[in-house]
Amino acid sequence: MTIHLYQPLQPLAADGGAMMRVLIAAGVDKADLIRVVGPSAPLAALWLSGHGYERAVVARVRPGGGARPADAILIGQPCAADELAELLEIAGDVHVDGVVLEQTRQGRGGEEAEALANALGQLGFRAQRRLNDKGRPVFIARRIGFPTARKAA
Repeated sequence: MTIHLYQPLQPLAADGGAMMRVLIAAGVDKADLIRVVGPSAPLAALWLSGHGYERAVVARVRPGGGARPADAILIGQPCAADELAELLEIAGDVHVDGVVLEQTRQGRGGEEAEALANALGQLGFRAQRRLNDKGRPVFIARRIGFPTARKAA
Protein backbone atom coordinates (compact mmCIF):
# COMPACT_ATOMS: atom_id res chain seq x y z
CA MET A 1 0.00 0.00 0.00
CA THR A 2 1.24 3.47 -0.93
CA ILE A 3 0.47 6.41 1.29
CA HIS A 4 0.53 9.87 -0.25
CA LEU A 5 0.73 12.86 2.04
CA TYR A 6 -1.53 15.72 1.09
CA GLN A 7 0.43 18.92 0.86
CA PRO A 8 -1.58 22.00 -0.09
CA LEU A 9 -0.15 24.25 -2.76
CA GLN A 10 1.19 27.54 -1.52
CA PRO A 11 -0.15 30.33 -3.71
CA LEU A 12 2.27 31.71 -6.27
CA ALA A 13 1.48 35.16 -4.83
CA ALA A 14 3.05 34.11 -1.51
CA ASP A 15 6.44 33.39 -3.10
CA GLY A 16 8.05 36.51 -4.56
CA GLY A 17 10.96 34.61 -6.06
CA ALA A 18 8.61 32.27 -7.93
CA MET A 19 6.50 35.21 -9.18
CA MET A 20 9.66 36.89 -10.45
CA ARG A 21 10.78 33.74 -12.30
CA VAL A 22 7.36 33.37 -13.94
CA LEU A 23 7.23 37.05 -14.97
CA ILE A 24 10.71 36.83 -16.49
CA ALA A 25 9.83 33.59 -18.33
CA ALA A 26 6.75 35.34 -19.78
CA GLY A 27 8.70 38.43 -20.83
CA VAL A 28 6.78 40.81 -18.55
CA ASP A 29 8.70 44.05 -17.91
CA LYS A 30 8.57 46.25 -14.84
CA ALA A 31 6.97 49.03 -16.94
CA ASP A 32 4.06 46.78 -18.05
CA LEU A 33 0.52 47.19 -16.74
CA ILE A 34 -0.17 44.05 -14.69
CA ARG A 35 -3.66 43.38 -13.37
CA VAL A 36 -3.62 40.90 -10.50
CA VAL A 37 -6.89 39.10 -9.83
CA GLY A 38 -8.24 36.64 -7.27
CA PRO A 39 -8.07 36.18 -3.51
CA SER A 40 -4.25 36.43 -3.44
CA ALA A 41 -4.19 39.60 -5.56
CA PRO A 42 -3.48 42.14 -2.77
CA LEU A 43 -0.49 40.14 -1.53
CA ALA A 44 0.93 39.76 -5.05
CA ALA A 45 0.37 43.43 -5.97
CA LEU A 46 2.08 44.62 -2.78
CA TRP A 47 5.10 42.43 -3.44
CA LEU A 48 5.29 43.47 -7.09
CA SER A 49 5.00 47.18 -6.22
CA GLY A 50 7.77 46.84 -3.66
CA HIS A 51 10.04 45.26 -6.28
CA GLY A 52 9.75 47.80 -9.07
CA TYR A 53 6.54 46.69 -10.81
CA GLU A 54 4.87 50.03 -10.14
CA ARG A 55 1.99 49.39 -12.56
CA ALA A 56 0.79 46.24 -10.82
CA VAL A 57 -2.81 46.79 -9.70
CA VAL A 58 -5.45 44.68 -8.00
CA ALA A 59 -8.52 44.06 -10.17
CA ARG A 60 -11.69 43.59 -8.12
CA VAL A 61 -14.26 44.65 -10.73
CA ARG A 62 -14.05 44.85 -14.49
CA PRO A 63 -12.34 48.09 -15.59
CA GLY A 64 -14.52 50.69 -17.34
CA GLY A 65 -14.83 50.95 -21.12
CA GLY A 66 -12.05 53.56 -21.47
CA ALA A 67 -9.51 51.55 -19.46
CA ARG A 68 -6.22 50.65 -21.09
CA PRO A 69 -5.87 46.92 -21.87
CA ALA A 70 -3.43 45.16 -19.57
CA ASP A 71 -0.06 43.90 -20.74
CA ALA A 72 -0.35 40.98 -18.32
CA ILE A 73 -2.87 39.36 -16.00
CA LEU A 74 -1.64 37.41 -13.00
CA ILE A 75 -3.81 34.85 -11.23
CA GLY A 76 -1.59 34.13 -8.25
CA GLN A 77 -3.40 31.24 -6.58
CA PRO A 78 -4.53 27.81 -7.76
CA CYS A 79 -7.35 28.22 -10.27
CA ALA A 80 -9.44 25.56 -11.98
CA ALA A 81 -10.49 25.78 -15.62
CA ASP A 82 -14.12 26.49 -14.66
CA GLU A 83 -13.04 29.57 -12.62
CA LEU A 84 -10.90 31.07 -15.37
CA ALA A 85 -13.54 32.92 -17.41
CA GLU A 86 -14.90 34.73 -14.35
CA LEU A 87 -11.44 35.83 -13.18
CA LEU A 88 -10.48 37.06 -16.65
CA GLU A 89 -13.78 38.96 -16.89
CA ILE A 90 -12.90 40.79 -13.66
CA ALA A 91 -9.34 41.49 -14.92
CA GLY A 92 -10.56 43.11 -18.14
CA ASP A 93 -9.04 43.27 -21.60
CA VAL A 94 -5.52 42.21 -22.51
CA HIS A 95 -3.48 43.56 -25.42
CA VAL A 96 -3.10 41.30 -28.43
CA ASP A 97 0.10 39.39 -27.61
CA GLY A 98 -0.51 40.19 -23.92
CA VAL A 99 -0.04 37.41 -21.41
CA VAL A 100 -2.00 35.57 -18.73
CA LEU A 101 -0.01 33.95 -15.94
CA GLU A 102 -2.01 31.43 -13.98
CA GLN A 103 -1.28 28.99 -11.24
CA THR A 104 -3.34 25.88 -11.86
CA ARG A 105 -4.59 23.20 -9.57
CA GLN A 106 -2.84 19.89 -9.79
CA GLY A 107 -4.78 17.21 -11.61
CA ARG A 108 -4.22 13.56 -12.23
CA GLY A 109 -2.62 12.60 -15.51
CA GLY A 110 -2.65 16.16 -16.80
CA GLU A 111 -6.42 16.46 -17.15
CA GLU A 112 -6.45 19.80 -15.30
CA ALA A 113 -3.79 21.17 -17.66
CA GLU A 114 -5.75 19.98 -20.70
CA ALA A 115 -9.00 21.50 -19.41
CA LEU A 116 -7.22 24.79 -18.74
CA ALA A 117 -5.62 24.88 -22.20
CA ASN A 118 -9.09 24.31 -23.76
CA ALA A 119 -10.64 27.07 -21.62
CA LEU A 120 -7.85 29.47 -22.56
CA GLY A 121 -8.36 28.67 -26.25
CA GLN A 122 -12.07 29.47 -26.02
CA LEU A 123 -11.20 32.83 -24.45
CA GLY A 124 -8.75 33.82 -27.22
CA PHE A 125 -5.47 32.70 -25.65
CA ARG A 126 -2.90 30.10 -26.67
CA ALA A 127 -1.15 28.17 -23.92
CA GLN A 128 2.47 29.00 -24.64
CA ARG A 129 4.36 27.38 -21.80
CA ARG A 130 3.79 25.38 -18.65
CA LEU A 131 6.19 25.72 -15.74
CA ASN A 132 6.50 23.86 -12.49
CA ASP A 133 7.95 26.05 -9.75
CA LYS A 134 8.37 24.31 -6.40
CA GLY A 135 5.47 21.98 -7.17
CA ARG A 136 3.22 24.79 -8.44
CA PRO A 137 2.02 24.26 -12.01
CA VAL A 138 1.87 27.63 -13.79
CA PHE A 139 0.52 28.36 -17.29
CA ILE A 140 1.77 31.17 -19.49
CA ALA A 141 -0.72 31.97 -22.25
CA ARG A 142 -0.66 34.66 -24.97
CA ARG A 143 -3.62 36.54 -26.39
CA ILE A 144 -3.95 35.52 -30.03
CA GLY A 145 -7.03 37.54 -30.87
CA PHE A 146 -10.42 38.26 -29.46
CA PRO A 147 -13.00 35.45 -29.26
CA THR A 148 -15.74 37.76 -30.58
CA ALA A 149 -13.75 38.34 -33.80
CA ARG A 150 -14.16 34.67 -34.72
CA LYS A 151 -17.92 34.84 -34.21
CA ALA A 152 -18.29 37.90 -36.46
CA ALA A 153 -16.33 36.34 -39.34
